[in-house]
Formats: sequence, C-alpha cells, structure tokens
Amino acid sequence: MMNTLTQTEKLKAKFMGKVSIECETKIQEGDSDLYKKKKEAEASLYEKEKEAEAQKATAEATLYSRKTVADAELYAKQKEAEGLVALAQAQGSHISILMDAFGGNYAAFRDYHKTGASGGGEGVDCRATQEVPPALDGGN
Repeated sequence: MMNTLTQTEKLKAKFMGKVSIECETKIQEGDSDLYKKKKEAEASLYEKEKEAEAQKATAEATLYSRKTVADAELYAKQKEAEGLVALAQAQGSHISILMDAFGGNYAAFRDYHKTGASGGGEGVDCRATQEVPPALDGGN
C-alpha cells in the first residue's frame, strides 16, 4: 500500500507540476495579450489625439484667415464711408459758399447751376459770381 501511495504522490506531483506550469504559461500568455492590446489602444488613442489637435490647429488657422479678411473688408468699408462723409461735407460747404455768394437766393443759385456754372449768366447777379472763389466756380 505504501508503494501505491508513494506512486500516487509521485504522479500527483508530476501532474500538478505540469498543470502548474501550463497554468502559469497560460497566465503569462494572457498577460502578454492584454499588454499588447493595451499598447495598441494607447497608440490608437495617441493617434486620435494628434488628429484632433491637427484638426483644431487647421480650424484655428481658417478662423484667423477669415477674421483677417473680414477685418480688411471692414477697414475698407470704413475708409470708403469716411471718404463719402468727407465728400458730402465738401459738397455741403461748396453749396453753402455758393448760397452765401447769391445772398441766400435759391433761384439764382439754381440758375447758376443750370447754366453750367460758367456760361450764359443771363439773369444771374454778376456780383454773386464774382464772389465765388476760382476753385469753386467749375474751373473758370
């Protein structure tokens, strides 16, 4: 009986050692697979983060470009508006000077303009046209 028990113990130790080694091998293989999958997931995450950063940088560059264009257009429109205001002020000043020269007589002022501000002059008070500075009388 002792021989049988010894033999059983030897077999048990032999198979348990084998099973233990197989189990440890499977655990290591599982750990290795898990490690590989973890690294693949980290690499994928890193790649996606870099893609997102690149998209963000592209969006920011596009926004900056569009803002620059819009600012330039706004500046041009502001300068155009300032020019129109200056022109309107100059024309208003010109009309005011002419109206003063005609003593506030709108009909004489209108007739002066109808004759082209230089020719004809019939019915127009000559004093008024003499008072108009040369730069404002249409070049004559």
